[in-house]
Amino acid sequence: MNLKTVLLLISAALIASGVGLMVHQGREAARSANPAQAGAFLPKFDLNAVAEVQVRDNSSSATMRKSPEGWVVVERGNYPADFAAVGDLVQRLWDFKPAQEVIAGPSQFGRLQLLPPDGKSPESGTLVEFKAADGSRLAAAIFGKESFAQPDPDSPFPPQPNGRFVVAADSQGPVAVAASGFEDLPASPSKWLDPAFVSLHGLQELAVEGAGFSWSARRDGAGSPWVFVNAPAGEVPDQAKLEAAASMLSNLRFQDVVTEPKDALFSAPARLTSTTAEGLQVVWTVGERQAGEYPVKVSATSQRPPTRSPAEGESDEDKKRLDAEFEKSRAVLEADLARLGKLARSVYLVPANAVESLLKPRSEFLPAPPAASPPAP
Repeated sequence: MNLKTVLLLISAALIASGVGLMVHQGREAARSANPAQAGAFLPKFDLNAVAEVQVRDNSSSATMRKSPEGWVVVERGNYPADFAAVGDLVQRLWDFKPAQEVIAGPSQFGRLQLLPPDGKSPESGTLVEFKAADGSRLAAAIFGKESFAQPDPDSPFPPQPNGRFVVAADSQGPVAVAASGFEDLPASPSKWLDPAFVSLHGLQELAVEGAGFSWSARRDGAGSPWVFVNAPAGEVPDQAKLEAAASMLSNLRFQDVVTEPKDALFSAPARLTSTTAEGLQVVWTVGERQAGEYPVKVSATSQRPPTRSPAEGESDEDKKRLDAEFEKSRAVLEADLARLGKLARSVYLVPANAVESLLKPRSEFLPAPPAASPPAP
């Protein structure tokens, strides 16, 4: 590779990063110019004092706030926040050590997308801010565009990203490169919601009511075949079709929660009723489709008898063991009911394909008719 090619590669890398980088060589000069930052990229703050976290870019803002009930997402009506994700972000910024320091003054911040978000400028970055309970700022940083590694003159491929540029908010620098952990900083409130949702195991009964159709199916236990309830004699469901649709309820995920007025979304609802072998019954009330999602409400009740009836001839030893097992499973069921009771307070947006896989007439779950035989020659 000749000298001209090498110079072109280096020039391209500098243009991609938006500024000529002088890594490490100018570190002491940058620190002396910014004595407030000497010894640490961000001032150390008390982790336990963080009572609010905000992630904001030009298009949206997510505010996670500590409440007596735990962390909540303010923009979603104080719905519970993903505590692990919030805690991880606070810990990462508290522990943050620059992979590189960059000589770049405020006049170059725009080229690195390190300006504060203002709702319009393409040179704005993503602001991450931590506040105390009294609203005072503990720490804040702006994350900008990707940084790229130095080009390899022996490689035909362009340099790869090696992190993001970052600067302390309201500072003159220094600019640093965050090597990992900050690739994805979503400012959408939906990305910070607690993902815990309905999780069903041992689904045994399923009832479906929609516009113009109503049917139900059941099975004796996991692995047993599904059968339609009150279906014409000989009408047996396609096991693969019905099992695939029913399994969508086992680990359904939601995309967002609804904060606007909700009643209008359920003017002509459909219903899915699912019951497990343990007696947990969940009713899913499905509203009108919104783009690629359906609004859904959930409620849960117990279909389990309050006490166990001993079998005829049961020995004292068996009775003691079976009673203990019954009480253990009852405690699990009550915990599930308590958790699902909290979910019943909100309306969720779930992927359309998960709902529509079940909201079909019974005929959709019958085996395909055999192919017609070709006419005899």
